[in-house]
Amino acid sequence: MMIFILETNIVHSDDTYAKDRIKSARLKLNGINPAVITGSDLKLNNFLRSSNLKGARRQMEKVVAGDRIETKRAQILLKYNSNRHHKLTVDEQIDCIIDQATDVDILGRSWAGLETFM
Repeated sequence: MMIFILETNIVHSDDTYAKDRIKSARLKLNGINPAVITGSDLKLNNFLRSSNLKGARRQMEKVVAGDRIETKRAQILLKYNSNRHHKLTVDEQIDCIIDQATDVDILGRSWAGLETFM
């Protein structure tokens, strides 16, 4: 098992990272709103945990959640009275994934350093 120390003096292990990834995959397979999952992943991001970046992380969480009027993922969350762990239908989950993948606000913030592989 490999253990590493971050600049924020938080110690994490490969096991912790693996457990977090498995939890995220389980939520996806259970039909949880992709915006909720991405928001949870942001909270686990070691770089964004530092105290001087908490404001940036909160802003990113708002962007991921989406605008209540314009984004399908936010509308679906509101449809279920903000029950973040409501199981979506397959169609709702697809709508949320497409909405998140084509959101210009997310794309505009994530282009720097983006490397896609085929």
